[in-house]
Amino acid sequence: MILAHPGEQSSLSEHLARDAFLSALPDPEFELKVKKRETTNLDVALRIAQRYGLFKNAVNSSVSVRPRVNRKRLRFTLLMEVVWKQRKLQCKQ
Repeated sequence: MILAHPGEQSSLSEHLARDAFLSALPDPEFELKVKKRETTNLDVALRIAQRYGLFKNAVNSSVSVRPRVNRKRLRFTLLMEVVWKQRKLQCKQ
C-alpha cells in the first residue's frame, strides 16, 4: 500500500486495502479464517493468509502420502475386539 500510494497513511486506507485483499482471496473459507482473526491492517492479514496457506498445503500434501484414520471406525473395531475376547473367555469357562 505504501509503494502504491506514498505519503501519510490513514486507518481508512489500511481498512480498504485489507478488505480488498481479503475479498480477492480465491477461497471463501480462506477469507473467513483470516477475517475471524480480526486483523487490523493489510500486513497482518497477509501474514495470517500466508501461514494458513502453508498449513493447508502441508495438510493436503500429507493426505496424499498417508491415509486418514477413521477414528469412529477404529474405536468400533477396538470395542469389537474387546467384546470378542470377553466372549471367548466366557465360552472357555
